[in-house]
Amino acid sequence: MKHSILWFFLLACLIGNSAKAQVILVERGSSSFTYSNIKAAVDALQDDDKLYLPPGIISLEGYSWSGETGNHNYTNSLAITKKVAIYGAGYNQGANSTILQNGNLYFSATASGSTITGVRFDAYFNLLNADNVSISRCKFNSTFATQEISQNNYINECEFKLYVSISDESSAVFTKCIFNYQSNNSFYNSTLTNNLFTTTSGYSFQNSSLINNIFVGSKTTNSAHMPSGSNNSFSYNMWIGTILQYNASLNNTFSNEIEQVPFADTFMDFDKGDYRLKDTSSGKGAANDGHDVGIFGTAFPFKTSRLPSIPYFSIKAISAETDASGNLPVSLKIEAQER
Repeated sequence: MKHSILWFFLLACLIGNSAKAQVILVERGSSSFTYSNIKAAVDALQDDDKLYLPPGIISLEGYSWSGETGNHNYTNSLAITKKVAIYGAGYNQGANSTILQNGNLYFSATASGSTITGVRFDAYFNLLNADNVSISRCKFNSTFATQEISQNNYINECEFKLYVSISDESSAVFTKCIFNYQSNNSFYNSTLTNNLFTTTSGYSFQNSSLINNIFVGSKTTNSAHMPSGSNNSFSYNMWIGTILQYNASLNNTFSNEIEQVPFADTFMDFDKGDYRLKDTSSGKGAANDGHDVGIFGTAFPFKTSRLPSIPYFSIKAISAETDASGNLPVSLKIEAQER
């Protein structure tokens, strides 16, 4: 469902971007504060603030963080150290995407309970002792990692192009996410439901629960290759071109699995990123909740638009010059994609 709304702070961001300058806004109760760079905005944050990142490239190069104890020197790094909500303009909007690059973004222990949505990360993303962080509709083109002890973090409708590492003392929930990389991905103590793994190689699961996921093993034949790991519970997953190997010594359990599924019978157009299931697919209605397996399952399927659940600009037009009264004519339409 979409709503068209007007939001003053977004207009300020839009005009700022039209002048080749970034305007970053912090909302605190009924007050709003603008900053010309992300470091100044983050340094000013207080618990329960809202941080709005504009479209465009935001570099983390040149910033540094001394760590939670003040004894470190994390270069090209920015740290969220307050419980806040962060909103980008979306990751799949071309030039209107919010893109963080050239460094590292950290969430520290004191940022536990934060949320972030609508950002593309060409920078490293790190949860460092941060718990209960909610991450939605983001894309990670670089490493996504939990470090030390980061518990109960929730990741929904995100895309991962490179490494994912959930450490052995951490835990996470992934739902309706797309995983594309084929090497060095590790998940400890995680719950993974209705995700898509575009390959079965390069993934290791330990002490995890995997439900209603799709694994693409082979596009042409049935092979015996599976993700590695032990002490996992697999149920209602669909395995494309894959024969399951049951090794009792690894203490993995399997129930209601769908294996040896022909690749040609599954997706609408896999090579073009259309991961909807064909009506004839064996994954239709095969999940434990009666919906489809994969990212288009559950009562609220993956959104093909990849839009954030906050307002974004669907139409914008800014005049090249002011009118006779000195005003700058601006025409815009702002929409939001819910759920």
